Amino acid sequence: MDTEQEILYRLPEVERISGLRRSTIYRNISEGTFPRPVQLGAQSVAWKKSNLDQWIASRPVVARGRPTEDDNAPGRAHGSRA
Repeated sequence: MDTEQEILYRLPEVERISGLRRSTIYRNISEGTFPRPVQLGAQSVAWKKSNLDQWIASRPVVARGRPTEDDNAPGRAHGSRA
């Protein structure tokens, strides 16, 4: 029997950890690209740390200042942002 308790994060901490805002988090949940929260009460939810850790590990790593594929798309001037 596992007696270790799961760490749970409330929305403000999830926003800080993920770098996403509330609306984006819930949109991504509905699209199946972000972990679903667990129900704590009638109007209270939290996210399992283990689920957030898995989501973070699945994200692509992008180095700062390095071009992405979008930056090299035809018709884009070097360094411009759309």
